[in-house]
Amino acid sequence: DTSQQAADLPPRALVFSKGKVSAPLKALVNDLKNVMSPNTARALRAQRRNKLRDFVDVAGSLNVSFFLIVSSTDKSAYLRLIRSPRGPTLTFRIKSYALAADLAASLRRPYSAGHGIWQSNPL
Repeated sequence: DTSQQAADLPPRALVFSKGKVSAPLKALVNDLKNVMSPNTARALRAQRRNKLRDFVDVAGSLNVSFFLIVSSTDKSAYLRLIRSPRGPTLTFRIKSYALAADLAASLRRPYSAGHGIWQSNPL
């Protein structure tokens, strides 16, 4: 019964940054949270003392099935997509990206639907 109920729920994700990341990468994390809404914790703040194990422990009770973790090194920035609880981990190197604010600044008349559009499922 519980596995059938879990299969009926939409996939949920936790999006956060790990380690020391720059301000534009933090803005990218916020944009990813907006894209993944309403099936993500938008107010989640990962602290320096949090370990990945802390998020994995909470994931079961919150029905979280994915983690999106943005990290940075001296060479490049990375996005890790982790399937919870025992799924594969995909690591992507971020070569370039555009933030929502950058796109809005490049438009002559930027369209802003507001935050209300992100609060419900599109279908």
